Amino acid sequence: MAAHGIRSVYAEAGQAVATLMDRVDDWSAPASESWDVAALCGHLARSARDVADYTHGPVAEDVPIPSAAAYYCAHMRQRAADPEAMDAAITERARGEISSNPPEKFRAAQTAALAAVDWAGPGFVIPTRYGPIQLGEYLRTRNLEFVIHGVDLARAVGDEDWAPPREALADAISLLGEVAAASGRGVALVMLLTGRDEPESSPALPVVCGAD
Repeated sequence: MAAHGIRSVYAEAGQAVATLMDRVDDWSAPASESWDVAALCGHLARSARDVADYTHGPVAEDVPIPSAAAYYCAHMRQRAADPEAMDAAITERARGEISSNPPEKFRAAQTAALAAVDWAGPGFVIPTRYGPIQLGEYLRTRNLEFVIHGVDLARAVGDEDWAPPREALADAISLLGEVAAASGRGVALVMLLTGRDEPESSPALPVVCGAD
């Protein structure tokens, strides 16, 4: 996706997530994996807050991670060393974002994120926990988070038919394909998506584990 287009895609995905949060009436309901809805919304708020925090953080001096797919590959390499510890750290960060008004907190974080993008521009290099990366590429990873966890949240509130905005979904699917190809699972994913392999036997699933 062109760098100038990801800002609007990310913004639309965030708005769709915020609208879903407005529909929650049971924050203790089960959601993604071991999370309840409150923790899932905390994770989404943290995902948005990281955009502004990284943009206004220390200047990145190392060679940037070249793409959003490479960012997720770096995440998965670190996760492979100790999956339980990484998953626990992600959960702890999510629970640290739980508030009395999750939709308000998420919208505030998203407003700050978009202001940071407008201030810095998509080519600005930001520091992240996996290394520096261009802001536009990082936004693709945050859009993917909104898409994945937006579906988690929709199912938690009982809306099986909810779908993210079309362009956000398309970029998320594209990024998952890029991650699969970069991590050596591209052929397996193609075989799965074309019905040549069954999901239960495909090494392409999941493409991304414990994303953060």
